[in-house]
Amino acid sequence: MAEVDEFLKRIETENVRWLDLQFVDLAGALQHTTIATHELTEDSVLAGLGRLDGSSIRGFQGIAESDLVLLPDLSTYHPIPWEMRAGLCYANIGEAFGGDRYPKDSRFIAERAEIAVKSAGYTNAFLGPEVEFYIFDSVAYNTSMPYRGQSYQIESRDGAWNSFGQNFPIGFKRGYYPAPPQDLMQLVRMQISEVLEDSFGFEVECHHHEVGSAGQGEITFKYDSLGGAADKVVLLKYVIKNIAAANNQIATFMPKPIYGDNGSGMHTHVSIWKNNSNTF
Repeated sequence: MAEVDEFLKRIETENVRWLDLQFVDLAGALQHTTIATHELTEDSVLAGLGRLDGSSIRGFQGIAESDLVLLPDLSTYHPIPWEMRAGLCYANIGEAFGGDRYPKDSRFIAERAEIAVKSAGYTNAFLGPEVEFYIFDSVAYNTSMPYRGQSYQIESRDGAWNSFGQNFPIGFKRGYYPAPPQDLMQLVRMQISEVLEDSFGFEVECHHHEVGSAGQGEITFKYDSLGGAADKVVLLKYVIKNIAAANNQIATFMPKPIYGDNGSGMHTHVSIWKNNSNTF
């Protein structure tokens, strides 16, 4: 296939040594395996790579029928800017030995949903997620002494309780749109947004501090199809977590990490179109 040949020439030209194949489990947690690019051939890409033990992936297969394969979606390939000679792409999941697409694969579920929309007489469905998250400076917890008590401790440079000696702590539920220098997460969010645009093809519309005090933020990108928006949410979370880690910080998408402060959500704008008319 021309697409595979073009891809193989590209990674050779760009001296890419490793290809990260990514997918999510049934609960949406990102999984991956890394393939040496010298193992890539047209046959291996089309037949499936990285023989997958479905019994070890949450929500997938039983032990007796665990064989699955990863089918790279080459259209989703991007170099990984913080890794040397490595790139990533999403993988569709297939049943082994030339079988069908795996019905629990979230990307396949999204494809079937898009087909259902068109089968119902509509032209397109578009989704625009607004992803909220927290970025903490450190998290410590103790669960090793359950009889004495369990505890956790969160540090944040702009949290209401911060102990870093900063002069601009944000009060609980007072974090919406503060300007720097009170918004101490501005540069981190800007770094994340630039990586998303420059390396991963996002069209970021805005980013800002959210209502939560301790580094809560939101990044909004341009709407996309159902499958495209879902791919971008997974990729957005991957980039945010890695950029935070590179800054010795911790990103979390937990719904309510801090008692008494705002939780994180994901407002999603939805439109379903028939020809050029929004049916909503």
